[in-house]
Amino acid sequence: MSATGGPMWVWRPNKIIESEPQSEDYRCCCGGFSTERCFTVVILLNLVSLGVLFIDLFIGNNKAAPGNWVDVFLQVLVVVLAVLAINTKRPFYMQIFWIFQLINRVFTIILHILVMIALALLYSKMPETEEKKHDKEHILHILIAYSLFFFCFALPVSIWMITFVYSYYCYIRDLQLWNEQQDDRAPLTV
Repeated sequence: MSATGGPMWVWRPNKIIESEPQSEDYRCCCGGFSTERCFTVVILLNLVSLGVLFIDLFIGNNKAAPGNWVDVFLQVLVVVLAVLAINTKRPFYMQIFWIFQLINRVFTIILHILVMIALALLYSKMPETEEKKHDKEHILHILIAYSLFFFCFALPVSIWMITFVYSYYCYIRDLQLWNEQQDDRAPLTV
């Protein structure tokens, strides 16, 4: 617990920070923006996505599907953690967010790979008859398009998300360690 209330760390790294961290020194992989700005923009996009989920949940035809409620709950949790991380600059929230993001991205990649495997198996098991030729060709086109989508978009975006979220975590971590180290160096006055 910190002096101002609430946890500061899930785990505390042992690292010496030599100079005060500046948000401009922590860049997302494109290098054009600081990770702080990039993280804030992505969280704003998550809020828009969450709004769409709410609209679909309450207006759409699939209100009762339990998976939708779980998805909304997890989205809300992730957005709340991100907003807390941005506003408080506490590594605790960013560490939990980082774990959620890592698990989410790994499962997303696995899901995409499983879909490609299922399409490939469906294609390979479909008979070579004249009446199924069009269906088999259609499945092949879907497999090719899905593979292109995965390798050209989904995988790079997942890797980008993981790297820039980690970069923002490093900024918050280093900032907190710097503040703690400055507090330790402050002379005691009586």
